[in-house]
Amino acid sequence: MLEHFQQRKEQVTAALTRLAEIADDLGMASLRVDIEGARLPKLAEGRFNLVILGEFNHGKSTFVNALLGEELVPMGITPTTATINHIVHGEAAKARVVLRDGGTKEIPAAQLAEYVTLEGEHVSEEIRFVELSYPAELLRDRITLVDTPGVNDINQARAEVTYSYIPRADAVIFLLDSTQVLKQSERTFIQRRLLKRNRDKLIFVLGKVDLIDADEQAQALAFAEEHLAAVLPDPQIFALSARKHLEGDKESSGMAPLLAHLQRFLHEERGRVLLDNAANDAKRTIAYLQSSIGIKRGSLELTLEELDQRV
Repeated sequence: MLEHFQQRKEQVTAALTRLAEIADDLGMASLRVDIEGARLPKLAEGRFNLVILGEFNHGKSTFVNALLGEELVPMGITPTTATINHIVHGEAAKARVVLRDGGTKEIPAAQLAEYVTLEGEHVSEEIRFVELSYPAELLRDRITLVDTPGVNDINQARAEVTYSYIPRADAVIFLLDSTQVLKQSERTFIQRRLLKRNRDKLIFVLGKVDLIDADEQAQALAFAEEHLAAVLPDPQIFALSARKHLEGDKESSGMAPLLAHLQRFLHEERGRVLLDNAANDAKRTIAYLQSSIGIKRGSLELTLEELDQRV
């Protein structure tokens, strides 16, 4: 199995490398930079992107902090996440801003809110993502936890930032709110945006269960299971309270089953998922390059009269 995995990895790496060369020949410098600077290193390192999605004010940042075991990401109604945030393993808490032009800027971890929330003084469209390092056990084996702006955001630019990141996800945790389970906007998003590429790597979390009583929790969970099962066979759903976990009530928070599932998933499925995602990514890039070549070829085959008409 290990030998087969290595062979597949070498094949996909070779394909992506060749695609970068073709992109460069076609003058598509940004695509070449993306392949060589992001996709190839990710495959080489075996880095796994665990992406957290959910609608505005569903408690994504509180949930991320619960996974980390520490209040690192700004929480609450006011500090709404406005950027993509990568959280990686590091020996100490530190942060840096990665800009769209490739530049980076080190920032104090204590000033994170100034760069990642809507109310932040330094929030800018020039920020590609913010990276936070922290010595969390979950992140130790090359796991990147990705906190995103809310899906179905009324701000289309922020929503598109999240949507464009979905194809890069190796696994997705979609956060639902137990006080308003599976709104129509969430069902539409799941069917149109998630199921096409993430069907076998999608985990649902029913959060904020501390805000409802035991009977309401059972009803909310049953409702979620029934409606998700209609579009997804055997959906994985975990009911929990991230707030309770952060406050130290780990036994009744419901986080333990989810953490056990993540540990098992990352141990058993990681290699297959990484290779499948890289191969599918290569296929999408091939289709994109074929389309670009077709357009260029078509323009070269035009007669002078046709060119004059187009101009």
